[in-house]
Amino acid sequence: MTALTTTQPAALVIDVGRAPLTFEVLAPRFLATRNSDKTTSAYRRALSLYRACCAERDLDPLRLDGVIVFSHQQNAQRGAVADGTIRLRLKAVQSFFAWCYMIGETAIKPALVAASLTMPPARKLSPRDVLTVAEVQRLLAAARSQRDRLLLRVMVDAGLRVSEATGLAVGDIYTAGDRCYIHVAHGKGDKERDPEIPPDLYAELRRYAGAWRADRRLFEVNRGNVWRMVATVAERAELDRAVTPHTLRHTHAHHMRLAEMPLEVLSERLGHASIETTKIYTRPAEMARAVPLPAMPWQTAQ
Repeated sequence: MTALTTTQPAALVIDVGRAPLTFEVLAPRFLATRNSDKTTSAYRRALSLYRACCAERDLDPLRLDGVIVFSHQQNAQRGAVADGTIRLRLKAVQSFFAWCYMIGETAIKPALVAASLTMPPARKLSPRDVLTVAEVQRLLAAARSQRDRLLLRVMVDAGLRVSEATGLAVGDIYTAGDRCYIHVAHGKGDKERDPEIPPDLYAELRRYAGAWRADRRLFEVNRGNVWRMVATVAERAELDRAVTPHTLRHTHAHHMRLAEMPLEVLSERLGHASIETTKIYTRPAEMARAVPLPAMPWQTAQ
C-alpha cells in the first residue's frame, strides 16, 4: 500500500496493490451514504440510467468519456424530459465521482467531472414562488395541531429542508448566551450548521418537548406526510397557489434577504454548497428591492 505522507491527503491515496473496485461495487456503497430516502431513490435511478448508457456504448462508467456521453444523451432529451430531472440525473453522477475521488477510488478530479457535464439552467424563481408575510400568518393560523404549526415555523423561520426538520432531536434546540439556535447535524452533503431562531420559537419548542429525552425526535413524522400536511394546511388557508415545504424555504430566504442579510451569511444559514444557489433563491427579493417601476408615459392620471 502507498505510504501516507504529510503532504498527501488520505482521501487521495489509492492502493496500487489491489485491483480498483468496479462501478457495480462502488455505486451501492455511494448510495448508502445518502441521508434522504428520496435522494437515494432518485440517485439510484440516475446511476442505473448512467450505467445503461455506458453499457450500450461499451464504455467504462468509471472513466470520463462515459460522463461526457451521458451528459450529451440526457441533454438530447430536453423538452421530452424536464430540465430539473436532467439536472438531478447529472448531479447524481457528479456526486458519485466526487465521492469516488474523496475515498481514493478515482484520480479524476471533481472539477473535471463538473466541466464535462452540461447542466440545463435551473428554473428561476419568481415572486409567486414565495409567500408574503400575511400568507405565512394565514398558513400558521390554519394549522390544526401544535406539532404541525411548530413544524411549519421551523421550516419557514429557520429555512430548513423537510428532511432536516423531521430529523431534529430535542437536544438540537439550544441557547448560547442570549441567542437561540437549531443544530442541523446532517444537512445536505452531510454538512452541519446552526441557524439562529427567534426566542419565541425556541420557547414554544421547549414547551412542546417538555421532559422528553435529548435524543428523541422532535417531530415524529416522515417527509411524505409533511408534504401532504403542508399542502392541506395551505388549502385550508385558501392560498391561491401550490405550497410545498420548499416554498417555505424559499420564503425564508426571500424575507431574510429583504431584511438585508448578506448573501454569504444567508448561504451558510441555508446550508448551500455554493452562493450561486443562494442567488437563485433570492431572485424574488432582488426583484422586490429593485427601483420601483416608473409611471408609463401613456398612463392616464387617476
